Amino acid sequence: MELAPKGQALGTFDDVEFEQESVGYLPGDKLIMYSDGLFEIKNKNSAYGFATFKDFIKANQNRGGGELAEAVEKELEQFWDGESDRDDMALIVVEFQ
Repeated sequence: MELAPKGQALGTFDDVEFEQESVGYLPGDKLIMYSDGLFEIKNKNSAYGFATFKDFIKANQNRGGGELAEAVEKELEQFWDGESDRDDMALIVVEFQ
């Protein structure tokens, strides 16, 4: 299930109100939180892109939480050309027990 972001980005403005939503989960489900810098990383030809990021997550969804986070990091390092500017990147993977 994909939770669509709504409203302002965290930390951008004071006194912002956010909506709350509840979702159920089962053991083994993962909550993946990330900053846009993950899929804005570039090589000489293109940006990694959100669609590629989602496809990578889907293809690796059976990995444990820590293993998935490490796989994303390795994937992005292999994609980056080592020269293009990089935005800040944040990734949190929570695996429910």
